[in-house]
Amino acid sequence: MGRWRRVLTALAVVGLVVVGAPMTAQAVDCAGVTVVVDFRSLGGGVQTGCAPGDPSSGTTALTAAGFGYTFASRQPGFVCRINDKPSSDPCVNPSPPTAYWAYWHGRPGASWVYSDTSASAYDPVPGSAEGWSFGGGEQPGVAPPSSETAPSSGASSSSSATPTSTTSVAVEPTAGTSSGGAVGLVVGIVVIIALAGLGVWTARRRAKAAE
Repeated sequence: MGRWRRVLTALAVVGLVVVGAPMTAQAVDCAGVTVVVDFRSLGGGVQTGCAPGDPSSGTTALTAAGFGYTFASRQPGFVCRINDKPSSDPCVNPSPPTAYWAYWHGRPGASWVYSDTSASAYDPVPGSAEGWSFGGGEQPGVAPPSSETAPSSGASSSSSATPTSTTSVAVEPTAGTSSGGAVGLVVGIVVIIALAGLGVWTARRRAKAAE
């Protein structure tokens, strides 16, 4: 029985490790700056777009990639909404630190770095990635995607632009597993079975000890 206990425990640990593995975005066809916007805390998903060429600022890249944005009226330069989200923010004063659009920079194969410069003042380098994530300062849910040099068209550069070329980011675990929701489902089932088996074994052992 001790052998089975060790096996079940190992399965549970492996399942939890795989579930918690970081996600990385697949390569994006972008001859310019890749823009990743994470709407998950607002009920959406992670979207990506391409700002062709060499955009002059982070906000220029944002709109060129197909995302509209709004500044707080009392603090120009502070992005309070992207694609009119969150609609609950009146965009008068800067958003609170627990519910705002965090701005990040990234390089393919590297981690996100929190920006210490406003998006309107930052000049992104072609081949780099720009990240936006709504919440309490969390980084985007996918790693900076690698860029492939392929032409891509962007949207209007006005702050009220309607997104026309954004797409959902395809993600895959970096721990050597296949991508997609099926992986999470299978791993979740394995974890549940392992923990259930461990619980049954423990209950039986306690019952025998009480006899």
